[in-house]
Amino acid sequence: MKSKLTVRQKPMKNRSRLFLIYTAAFLLCAAGVYACFIVKGRSLVVSGDGWKQHFTAFVYFGQYGRTVLRTLLTEHQLVLPQWNFSLGYGGDILTTLHYYVIGDPLDLLSIACPTRYAVYLYSFLSLFRLYLAGLGFGAFCRYKMQGAPLPVAVGSVCYVFFTYSFLLVARHPFFALPMVYLPLLFLGVEQVLAKRRPYLLIVTVFLAAVSNFYFFYMLAIITAIYTVYRLCCLYDRHSAKQAVGGLLQVTLWAVVGALMSAAILLPVVLAFMNDTRTAGYQFNWFYDAKFYKNFLSTYFTSSGELGSQTYLGFNAIAFPAICLLFFKRKPEEKPMRILFILSTLLLLFPAFGWLLNGLSYATNRWIWAYSLLVAYIVTTQWQKLRHITVGQAAACVGALALYSLLAIPLMTTDTRNIGVSVLLAFLIIVLCALAPKFKKKHLATALVLVLVLTSFTGNAAYFYSNHCSDYASKFVTYDQVSKKLKNTDAKKVKKAAKKDDSFYRYSGSNLVYNTDLLAKTHSTSFYWSLQNPNIAQFINETELPAREDYMYKDLNGSAALQALAGV
Repeated sequence: MKSKLTVRQKPMKNRSRLFLIYTAAFLLCAAGVYACFIVKGRSLVVSGDGWKQHFTAFVYFGQYGRTVLRTLLTEHQLVLPQWNFSLGYGGDILTTLHYYVIGDPLDLLSIACPTRYAVYLYSFLSLFRLYLAGLGFGAFCRYKMQGAPLPVAVGSVCYVFFTYSFLLVARHPFFALPMVYLPLLFLGVEQVLAKRRPYLLIVTVFLAAVSNFYFFYMLAIITAIYTVYRLCCLYDRHSAKQAVGGLLQVTLWAVVGALMSAAILLPVVLAFMNDTRTAGYQFNWFYDAKFYKNFLSTYFTSSGELGSQTYLGFNAIAFPAICLLFFKRKPEEKPMRILFILSTLLLLFPAFGWLLNGLSYATNRWIWAYSLLVAYIVTTQWQKLRHITVGQAAACVGALALYSLLAIPLMTTDTRNIGVSVLLAFLIIVLCALAPKFKKKHLATALVLVLVLTSFTGNAAYFYSNHCSDYASKFVTYDQVSKKLKNTDAKKVKKAAKKDDSFYRYSGSNLVYNTDLLAKTHSTSFYWSLQNPNIAQFINETELPAREDYMYKDLNGSAALQALAGV
């Protein structure tokens, strides 16, 4: 009895250790990455799309939910408003705002948060999604490897913190959602293929589908590819029947999860299929020369210069980890080497990005899946790196020198940050090679972890500084939020027309987008990703000066059109 109890307690102890180590690592890395935000009192609401769309939708969703609850408690009726005339010329609430806020379970917390505190919750949730992504990655690695907690924790933070999260997740918080769901989908597939219960796969598919249809499409394709990859690893050509059976099982349970989400997913998909934004882009077989010149340099440095939203900037420890994957070859790691090569090739050509973007235009917004692969390589190669031989270290240093000779002359951006990344990778290799000579057993490991943290902090500090994009200056400070919410065009119009109870719209070429939604007013401006295709047709046929079909403001001073719109 005692031995059985000990066996049960060991996995639980490792699980608890992983949770604590990862949580501590995440908090340290987050503090380093977002230090400039903390010092300058900036929120994680970026000017532009973040303020006009994401934060506005977040605040509105909280107000919407509180109104529904108030009606339910006072009038004992469940009333879910489905249409709002403050969305441009009038729009469906679900299909317009689902892309931003409706469906993500975490955004339900906005209902319990007063508007004056919404910016704090919004900023917290932006980070918390990244934290959950790392937890999911840790759960996946633990299931696959059953190893020590430290390598998994290091891989988890490598998965979470790279240029994609510095830029796109900070700008669009829901861009972190696929990072949360991908490792859980992979884990669900592993459990189904191992003849275990399919509940995780079903629930994750359901949550991914209701959270964001755009990334659900990407997740579905990438999970299908992973399923085929795992079946190829598990079965040979003589076991095709078992492989097909496993594929059908995964497909069946995934379809169950998708069907559970149909009440939200179907209306949004139908709106997307009628949307005009997906048309009119030219497909190219290759990126421009700038992309290929800067690919190597931006692989380990944070820069937004690569193009097609290919945001890499992985931690310096990924370099020796990738080298060891190829230098110290194990037969069981051959599929991972092939997968890494193929995935990198997919990054280099627009076709895969075009496919994952709904056949619209080429963009590598699926880079989070590539990050998972890089982080998994770091996790699996950690023990090799910690016990690296002098010969292997020399080979890694040689590869690093070759990388520098190729990347630095080709790059067309600032070289300072790549020098830091190369130095950190060199120091990590040297420290691991000299580890046996340290008198204190864990000193070398501690120093390597410090270098890993330095790499995260250095990449983020460079990216947010004025040497790179000065991206931190584009975020709204906490002090500005209250003023910006109170002093909107919509509220000024509402105050001026407070005695007018009739339905009216106002118009102008200098309006700030989407302020009507919170003020409960109506205008001719609109800026949301999904819109009524009939409005787009109206704008095109009347030749109004709209920036895009989904981004328009005034009626060009036309008296006839203003009368028609009720201005």
